[in-house]
Amino acid sequence: MAAQSKRIGESKVIAARAEVESAKLMRQAADILSSAPAMQIRYLEAMQAMAKSANSKVIFLPGAPNIAASMALADQVGEGANQNAGQSSKYSDNDFGGNGSGFQQAINSRVVETI
Repeated sequence: MAAQSKRIGESKVIAARAEVESAKLMRQAADILSSAPAMQIRYLEAMQAMAKSANSKVIFLPGAPNIAASMALADQVGEGANQNAGQSSKYSDNDFGGNGSGFQQAINSRVVETI
């Protein structure tokens, strides 16, 4: 009887440790998914999923209402497009036929590709 109680106690300790580890991992995942780049990816994936539905032909992707704020926040924490600002790029904005934002051009080309 004592051995059985000991095993039950040990199993509860193991389960509690697993729950603590699980909570830590879930917190890390929440931090990653709440970052500005992750939210942009989720937004674009949602738009792509809507574009794949059978009864839709063309989807216009308006800019997210807070995209400027998200991009500024990403730049502040070092995750934005300016993180490589000191490095030179062999491409300019005009290399791909546009004079606007590279992000918007990528969205537009993805929409055209999907059509």
